[in-house]
Amino acid sequence: MKKEPTWVPFSVSAYRQTGSLQRVKELLNHDDEAVTMLYAMADQLEVRRKKK
Repeated sequence: MKKEPTWVPFSVSAYRQTGSLQRVKELLNHDDEAVTMLYAMADQLEVRRKKK
């Protein structure tokens, strides 16, 4: 896995590298993929915010 800056949460780093919600869900041991999707959505919002 590619090294991310230390401020990037593990979940966001894993999602960016794998692009797979299912894989991140398994890594974080989430029961519901909706919980994992929150990390992906937060990351996308942060990326958009920084572009402005």
